[in-house]
Amino acid sequence: MSNNITKAIVSTHKRNTTNLRPPFKPGQSGNPKGRKKGKTLTTILREALDKTDIGGKPIPNGWTAAEYFVQIMISLACKGDPLMIKEIFNRIDGKVPNRVEIRDMSKLTDEDLLLIAHGECESV
Repeated sequence: MSNNITKAIVSTHKRNTTNLRPPFKPGQSGNPKGRKKGKTLTTILREALDKTDIGGKPIPNGWTAAEYFVQIMISLACKGDPLMIKEIFNRIDGKVPNRVEIRDMSKLTDEDLLLIAHGECESV
């Protein structure tokens, strides 16, 4: 990038102060109309999993779609599918947390400390 273009970008950026002012007045909502009406993806999925047919075709044994999917997962796990085995154990016992042993805290970055603080990484 040439020096003139860099100067133009920097000088334009310096004059743009719209991002510097507070976005809302105290007590003013950032979303006064609230969340859009309608079903969320989770609601749609839960309703679909409660049905006893898929695309108008009945599910065997009168099962719901959720029950049918569980049977498929178990069947695949019994055939040795490692992803299904892992998923079943994660659903039943919960995911195993990642444990990290930290011997020298002085060498941790701010990012490392944030991960520990948010529970994404455990300090041992």
